[in-house]
Amino acid sequence: MVFRHLALPLSLTLFACSEQSHPPIAYVYRCAEVEEVSLSLSRDKYDKQQLELQYGNLQIQLKQVPAASGAKFSDGHYQWWEKGDKAVLLADNQLLLSQCEKVE
Repeated sequence: MVFRHLALPLSLTLFACSEQSHPPIAYVYRCAEVEEVSLSLSRDKYDKQQLELQYGNLQIQLKQVPAASGAKFSDGHYQWWEKGDKAVLLADNQLLLSQCEKVE
């Protein structure tokens, strides 16, 4: 009888402990057009990568999408495409930020 009452709390505790938390990773790029682009990479509740990009008055949330090479994030309007320490930002397939390089 006692074991039945302990089973549910114990299973909830194990489930809560098994979920992994992924703290956001912040980094900065410097582009030809702007001095600083701030990025925060995190995972959503489905464990998919998402990117928050900010520079000037622009702040956008992008989800990772398939890329032939490197990493690509998009919301359907904006696209952030990075490979190694270099990246570009496109808006409606037009180059918005070019020659972006990760700042150490």
